[in-house]
Amino acid sequence: MSRIYQAPTNATQDFQHTDNEIQQLHWQRAVALQRQNETESAFASVPPEILASIAEFICLAPTAFQSLPVVTSNRIKPQLPPLALASISSYWREVMFATPSLWTELVIPEAKAKTIEANPKAATLLDMYLTHANPLPIKLDTPWDTHITEENSGRLRALVLRKPLASHDSLNLFTSAFDRLTTLTLDLRGTESNAIDLSTLPALQWVELSFVRQLPALPWRQIKGLTLTHSFESVAFDMLVRCEQLVKYSHTFPHFEGGEDWIQEEFVTLHHLESFECAFQDDVSQWHWSRSLPLVRLPAVKHITFWGLPHNDNARGHLSEFFSHLSPTLTSLHLHDWSNPSDIRQILSKATGLTRLRVNILDPAKMVDVLRVLSSAASPEASNAAEMLSPLLEDLEVVFHRLSHGFSLQKNDFTEQITSIAQRRCALRNLALYFCRGTESASVYVNEQAFARKGLTFQVFKGVMW
Repeated sequence: MSRIYQAPTNATQDFQHTDNEIQQLHWQRAVALQRQNETESAFASVPPEILASIAEFICLAPTAFQSLPVVTSNRIKPQLPPLALASISSYWREVMFATPSLWTELVIPEAKAKTIEANPKAATLLDMYLTHANPLPIKLDTPWDTHITEENSGRLRALVLRKPLASHDSLNLFTSAFDRLTTLTLDLRGTESNAIDLSTLPALQWVELSFVRQLPALPWRQIKGLTLTHSFESVAFDMLVRCEQLVKYSHTFPHFEGGEDWIQEEFVTLHHLESFECAFQDDVSQWHWSRSLPLVRLPAVKHITFWGLPHNDNARGHLSEFFSHLSPTLTSLHLHDWSNPSDIRQILSKATGLTRLRVNILDPAKMVDVLRVLSSAASPEASNAAEMLSPLLEDLEVVFHRLSHGFSLQKNDFTEQITSIAQRRCALRNLALYFCRGTESASVYVNEQAFARKGLTFQVFKGVMW
């Protein structure tokens, strides 16, 4: 019986507890709304030109947000930065829509739909950006070329197609109607039997192509930047030669097409080229590509990057001859997986104008040998210019990989070489050591305080760094 009499009392207590919780939620909601109103009021007093500058920093900075969280219908979903900022308040929306520069870069997310007809939201999004960016041209990054129409082609300044061209008809997509397009990125897989014609694009200057198998038609004399990936080496070299005004060239993983043994036979001088980068995937492509490098002259080059140690003696010989003709204009050099001390010694003897040098050492057995080359070149006892580091060198980075697997590092030898580099005969200001891939314990061999001196920044990094 007692339980029966207690039931109404318990129910009353439960109702009272629930009512208290509801009142507490109402109070919290009122406080949140008050804070929101205060925040909106504060932002409403910000002059539109300052608000627009803040928005530009968020939307267009090099580290711009790909998306921002927006609360809609009691849930959070990512939203493109300009749209997210425009949803804050009516005042923000007015300022965002009145600032064309915020709408000049659009990345259309990849959806399951492969056509614009099956993905109408993408078309609506593009139209919105084109409307609010007017009269400025925009950069469009999209999975499919079906977003491009004759009506909007003249509004594009840069175009990135992340997926292969939808069909062979797309090879004829690019006409003179793209009269403001300066930058173009294409994936040419699936179009190997047809060469794409881009020669009618009047403003094209920067081109990035993947899987090039046939020589494309380009407005060669106006091309300033050429980036190739997984492309035939003979076609790549032909393109390199044709771009008379080229400023930047990069080729990642050149492919040897087999069959006829192609080789460049005439000297090539690229008078305007400032940046030259090449990454090799295997010994075969490295050897074939390197055979042509001794015939290349780069009188204006400022930056060179090579990824991939030349394991083949013939390839090493070709690259050695290429480096023997280095221009004194070279100021930045990055050698990845170059662990042969004699190669590095020869390169340093020619690179007399270096201000920045980065060496990645993947072979732990060669680490101290490479450091010994650097330290001897930096030593005050270096007797002639051919033995010295560039007197202009300001930044030196050395990256160590894979020191585990039973490798024993001699602490005294390592410290001696680093100390010698720190007591250099050059303008060195920044010395950075990176210990990667299981090499964290190697940092005990470096006493940062021992190298602390006025004018020299010494840094030790641990983790993965390529």
